[in-house]
Amino acid sequence: MTDYQQQLQNLSVDFQLPACCKLLHITTELFNGETDLTKSTVAERFLIGGIDDIQTHKTYAFNKQLLGGLDGYASFKKILKSDPQGFADLMKVLPSVGPVDAWHYLQFIDNYKSWFLNNGYKQCRLYPATRLLSMKRPDIFVPLTEETMTVLCTSLSIKPLKNQDFMGYWDKIVQTIHKMKWFIQAPTEITSELTLDRVRVALLERLLIDPPPIEEFVIEQESELNTSDNEVEITSLIKEATSAVVRKPVKQPKKMTIAKRQTVKGNRNAATKLMSQYYFANKQTYSKIDIKKYREKIIEQLIEGGSVEEIFAKLL
Repeated sequence: MTDYQQQLQNLSVDFQLPACCKLLHITTELFNGETDLTKSTVAERFLIGGIDDIQTHKTYAFNKQLLGGLDGYASFKKILKSDPQGFADLMKVLPSVGPVDAWHYLQFIDNYKSWFLNNGYKQCRLYPATRLLSMKRPDIFVPLTEETMTVLCTSLSIKPLKNQDFMGYWDKIVQTIHKMKWFIQAPTEITSELTLDRVRVALLERLLIDPPPIEEFVIEQESELNTSDNEVEITSLIKEATSAVVRKPVKQPKKMTIAKRQTVKGNRNAATKLMSQYYFANKQTYSKIDIKKYREKIIEQLIEGGSVEEIFAKLL
């Protein structure tokens, strides 16, 4: 086992590694099974694209926005919903197994840009592309958001890429990852089966984040996955993830109150994030509190300007 694999197994349940594995298991089946992507459902395409809505939530009862949530990209969401043929044509560019080189990547990006143009959008962004790339080839690509981009680029000692720097993503990030020891140590023959080596680069995103908000917190048990002999490694990882103790420290919030946004949704998101960060940073103290029971009350009080520290103290 590499040090990188050990780091993944040492992550606490807060990082929802089993749900990530479930997500990648389903997308692997969608890409490599009998599913014709031109006939895929909106829920299936939203799952691949990191978009959540009511129907997708009903179809897949776990957090779809793990490994890069993209609800904020309206044009991406619209064409993902309305153009299954264009989506299917785009995803065919990448081979399901075998090497992926610069030629494959450039072909994908050219088709990605054309997909947006053909649907009436002149601009497209990098982050949705990294999500699609990593869902098709999680052994090659890491999904990025604004948050994880900053952390990863800092660790690689490069400036954060702009959200249209497609070549920078390949040259500075993907190629650098592929030179790392933990990547090189993996078998050269990677099949389409869901093994740890098959998803090793996509799961790098888990080491770049803070634990996700509590309202998205659904831990999937390993028994819910279809297990075969080829999935022994990933099942072992899931068992480790569901039983691991908290080993990655969560930093205390810099501010105990939220900065008011202009929208109701913005205020709610800020309150939820602050609640989650404070809870996980002080989990030992508040572990006996039923957070689900008090979640709405905490969020409401934070939106009204309350201090998260004082709010939680009153719950003891």
